Amino acid sequence: ENLCDNADLEFERSRIATAALSQIITEQSITIDDGKAYAIAKELKAARQHVFSSKRKLQTAQCKAVAEKHTTNQLRLNEELCKHGASTWLTSLPLSDHGFTLNKVEFRDALALRYDLPLPRIPHYCACGSVNSMDPCLSCSRGGYRHMRHNQIRDLTANLLEESSCNDVVI
Repeated sequence: ENLCDNADLEFERSRIATAALSQIITEQSITIDDGKAYAIAKELKAARQHVFSSKRKLQTAQCKAVAEKHTTNQLRLNEELCKHGASTWLTSLPLSDHGFTLNKVEFRDALALRYDLPLPRIPHYCACGSVNSMDPCLSCSRGGYRHMRHNQIRDLTANLLEESSCNDVVI
């Protein structure tokens, strides 16, 4: 995007939004009656709405132009990343008592998962024989990652049950 074009567009929007105020300043009147003040406020509100809607239309057109260049996988990923709460893990406090800490490797892997980047230091081929990419890594029934996630949930559930006074919990 050309920043000079964007600056010219923003200047024009600013000029439109403040035209009524500029008119009052150039008139140099000391007092403004209530009827004129109401009309000016209404004109300012309409100008702001016009600027906002024109900006929104331009942003929507730009988003569509970018979306046309993406693959379906990238579009799906972008949709997931835009959902409410998708970034809360980045701003949560690293409380080790609750398991909210990530070391450098875990954080790097989490970012790679989030942005669909290749994970470093994973085998090139899955146990089932397919090329090891993100989808097989997390969904293959013969690979270890699916079992690791299952075992982590199993162990967490067992620990919570033990903490809540359930005595005969066996893993």
